[in-house]
Amino acid sequence: MPKTKEVDNKAQARARLADFQVKRDGEGNLIPIEVATEFGTIMVIPFTYGDSAAWSEKMKDVEHISDDDVAEQFSKHIVDPDMSGITGKDVKNDFKPLAIAELLMGIGKASGLEKQMTAIVDEDGNVKVDLGNE
Repeated sequence: MPKTKEVDNKAQARARLADFQVKRDGEGNLIPIEVATEFGTIMVIPFTYGDSAAWSEKMKDVEHISDDDVAEQFSKHIVDPDMSGITGKDVKNDFKPLAIAELLMGIGKASGLEKQMTAIVDEDGNVKVDLGNE
């Protein structure tokens, strides 16, 4: 009989179905999650599977993610501070590169995609997205 690995229940809690699901309010709206960034905490609506699939498709060629693509993620997923009116032009002209990376990584962290989102930042901390596209 094969040996089984003993699980230390004190160190590892038993997973529940809810641990794998996005959280919704009584009306079915996604509940924002507080995420820490270098600049302070933000409130982020996490990706659903569909959002994740669409963003993952864009992440296949990070050099061609446009400032409009970034603005779309900010306005759709970051609720505090309110970024609902952010445009690609705003991202291009008014945001620090590190802030762009932090906000995108915050969305990824809230969505369980933190490792994937680091693909937008090189080892020197520079944003790889093409902020010159319009």
